[in-house]
Amino acid sequence: MAPEDPLLTPAGRTALALAALAGRPLISLPRGTGLRGVLEHACAQAGFQPRITLEAAAPHLLARLAGRGLGVAILPRGPARGRSQAGPAHPPHHRPHPPWPKSPSLGPRTALPPQRPAPSSPACGRHSQQPNPKNF
Repeated sequence: MAPEDPLLTPAGRTALALAALAGRPLISLPRGTGLRGVLEHACAQAGFQPRITLEAAAPHLLARLAGRGLGVAILPRGPARGRSQAGPAHPPHHRPHPPWPKSPSLGPRTALPPQRPAPSSPACGRHSQQPNPKNF
């Protein structure tokens, strides 16, 4: 939530009754995540349905959206808590590594099974039905 949100008074409050969130715009992880399931179950036990207005796939994004006053973020315990929520956060970029080597001679083709040309392909000879053994 935004630093000036009334739910944060008294200053430094770290916990509040779940019923205080009834009717408030909430920002949560998407359906199917453990945290979202726990939130929906806990709200049902408290007698209300959560009003999820925004979803984000990563906790640091939840914190940034809440820091801009767009709702109350429901965050897991961990690295997203304690960050400056209103200021710009630049999470580390993750570059997935391809499953094949970076060598120019060995590229994605080494990860794929060898392909045969179609029998009617010019690579097999002059439109013959039998593959040309020279091409393999």
